[in-house]
Amino acid sequence: MTKKILFLLSMLLCVVTGAMAQNSDDNKVFVVKNGRIVSSYEIGKDIDNITFQKSIALDGNAVQVGDQKIEMKSAIIMQQNGLIYVFLSPLEDAKTTADVAGGDYYMQIVMSPTLLGENITLSKFSEEFEEDEMFQVSFMDKKKYDEDDNYEPPMFSSDDYSDLFTDGTLYLNYTDDELDFHFSGDAAEGAETFAAQYKGPFTEIKQNPYYFSVDGDRMDLRAAFAEKVADGVAFYLTPGNIDKANRLDDTYYYIRLFVP
Repeated sequence: MTKKILFLLSMLLCVVTGAMAQNSDDNKVFVVKNGRIVSSYEIGKDIDNITFQKSIALDGNAVQVGDQKIEMKSAIIMQQNGLIYVFLSPLEDAKTTADVAGGDYYMQIVMSPTLLGENITLSKFSEEFEEDEMFQVSFMDKKKYDEDDNYEPPMFSSDDYSDLFTDGTLYLNYTDDELDFHFSGDAAEGAETFAAQYKGPFTEIKQNPYYFSVDGDRMDLRAAFAEKVADGVAFYLTPGNIDKANRLDDTYYYIRLFVP
């Protein structure tokens, strides 16, 4: 009889403990011993050198900055200068970088192609990857940028993340028809929550097959002009976005080819 009473008491304690935990503040962690709550801790506060971090759970394709969540509805991928560029936008039909820049928000991810498909831990990056490999993640709130001179877009990279995170993870990969990207981390003291995930279709901006290189930097060829001279034809090639040859001097670079 005594055993049955103790067993029932234990069950009741478990029920009460569960109810207390369910009805408690979501920002608390409870320590339970022998069916009793013996202590509770507030998430994000250091107690006896232990920090309980609040987990971030995002639904669907979204970016979270602080308490704000923005749904991301489209993605663009392109390659330039040997790097992968990914843009996430809340616009449903963003197809170009101009479309992305025209929205209220956007996220940009830059990454070495060799990091695609790698599960990256921020604190171990320098140990696990080569010195010339890199990534950078940033988020832009255009309204804040235009109206607040003190606004600093949240941004972190493979060699500089300590302002936002004590540590975190990042993953990026894509197939022919699906982009898979996510990152999250343990917020540094005084920093806002910053996390993102996207899994879905994307638009790929194909690399321009016409280009030239200067000091190892690849530049897309965007304009070409021909000039007939007395002893042949002179061709002018430039990466500048110009529509008239008399604007060549306004560009950073152009090449002159002479054909007799």
